[in-house]
Amino acid sequence: MGCALGLTACSGAGDDPAELASTSEGPGSDETTAAASTLTPGPTATALETSTPTSAITGSAAGSVSGEELTSRLVAAAEADGSATGDFSLQVSGQEITGEAEFTLEPFAIDAVFSGLPNLGGDGGIRVVLVDDTAYLDLGGGIPLPAGKQWVSVDSGDDSPGAQAFRPILDSLGQGFDPRESFRIIEAAVIWSNEGSDEVDGVETTRYTAAADVRRLIELSTGVDREGAQLLAQQGVRKIPLTVWVDGTDLLRKIDFSVDSQAGALEAQTTYDWSAEVSVEAPPADAVVSVSRLGGG
Repeated sequence: MGCALGLTACSGAGDDPAELASTSEGPGSDETTAAASTLTPGPTATALETSTPTSAITGSAAGSVSGEELTSRLVAAAEADGSATGDFSLQVSGQEITGEAEFTLEPFAIDAVFSGLPNLGGDGGIRVVLVDDTAYLDLGGGIPLPAGKQWVSVDSGDDSPGAQAFRPILDSLGQGFDPRESFRIIEAAVIWSNEGSDEVDGVETTRYTAAADVRRLIELSTGVDREGAQLLAQQGVRKIPLTVWVDGTDLLRKIDFSVDSQAGALEAQTTYDWSAEVSVEAPPADAVVSVSRLGGG
């Protein structure tokens, strides 16, 4: 979910890293995607005429729960489970960015594939692996690399221009799949209403709806997620309608939101498959070149 907000912050400003990388000096710029001008998840489902399943989540009012309580339980359940795969789609004024990822929380590691990022990656998109504070990017032939090299590495301590070019996307990915960060948008809604039972990928869930307050989201968020929320506010968005689907063990299975802003219609959706078999590993060292060696530093 934070991918949506984070990629929002990556939009519009600065040079395109792939364009700069097309020279012998390699990638180097301030920001990355002119794409995700403000990202937001999909349709809010209508209430079903079915009985509400027994769920671990309860509220003080009939069928309601506070955003703070809901977030606390969702984060605790995610940390207890520890790993998941996820799919996400983002649509901004007719442009679509899609992706899939697998991640672990302890230690925090991600392996993700993006498609639709403008000027980055070939037909297969780009792949990003985050392991031990180092990011590895397979840009699908989008930039020239030395012979035998497939991956570009970006160390967390690297402040070269090339590293800074990719930093917004990497930060967005890290925050987007870390429940301790990405679920802030859920906390930004004061009250969530129980809308009944629903099934997500064969799992029985309870569906909740709410509206996140953008000003509160700015206060709760950090980094690129905060920048994305600020951009939404600048584009006239005050409330973000949200729908979440939560299973009987408090695991978030799906989250949608969609809003209209001055930049156009924004939709985003993320689904999670928890307890999936996940193994994230760095690519072979002999297939990797540091971004600083491409001339960006």
